Amino acid sequence: MRAGNLLDRIDDFRLRNARLTVTAIGNGDVVTGVTLNGTPLIGSLQLPENRLRLGHNTVTVERGESFAGFYLYSSSAMLLDVRCAGNILTYHFDCPVAAEVIFAGLSSSQEVKYRSEAGSGELHFSEIVDTGKSVAMIPVLGQVVITVA
Repeated sequence: MRAGNLLDRIDDFRLRNARLTVTAIGNGDVVTGVTLNGTPLIGSLQLPENRLRLGHNTVTVERGESFAGFYLYSSSAMLLDVRCAGNILTYHFDCPVAAEVIFAGLSSSQEVKYRSEAGSGELHFSEIVDTGKSVAMIPVLGQVVITVA
């Protein structure tokens, strides 16, 4: 999901077995919130596969001028789910090939760790200059869980 003032609605966008109606509300070029099928999507602009229904889905993108938090901006892995418990966000990915994750608004005080059957550890990010975003490679393949605390 991205924000901008040029487009307010997309109907019947096909994403695998899902059909999406995407509506943008508010003004600005920053996403301040996303709702998928009536449920707020916390911590991610990437839609989790396990939350998409077969057939019709509705996505509401809230636009604004700024967003003070952090979120998963995008990844080259398949995001299966994202969960929030207190101040800890947990992202579940499927990585059949080498993949990267891009977070926006991540602070240096936040700890980002991964775990999988192949191993676990801390993710090491590189800043994408002048964007407020950071990128890291996921160093393992398969089912990977990333936690941000």
